[in-house]
Amino acid sequence: MNNNQDYAGIINKSKEINDRQQIINEFIKKRFLYKNEREEAIKKIKELRASDEKVLSVAILEQANGSIPLVQASDEALVVELDNQIKLLKTELIEENGDNKF
Repeated sequence: MNNNQDYAGIINKSKEINDRQQIINEFIKKRFLYKNEREEAIKKIKELRASDEKVLSVAILEQANGSIPLVQASDEALVVELDNQIKLLKTELIEENGDNKF
């Protein structure tokens, strides 16, 4: 992978982390999510599940343990999932690029 691809990947994952963190911060401020924030949270969760094999693997394991559909999940459950995705994205950034690029 060349440097431009490396940086594009870093920027994309950083944006994904930031987008999720913004939704989490809104929840922390209000202790609930507005309808549009819930929809955005669900969209973000689904998009990453569809594009990231590690996230998909975790989602499949959760579903096997009886998790409920995202549209029925509480705001708190959505925020926990977003936070878990942030942790996974950060781990991937470190694994792919090492600590020295941050």
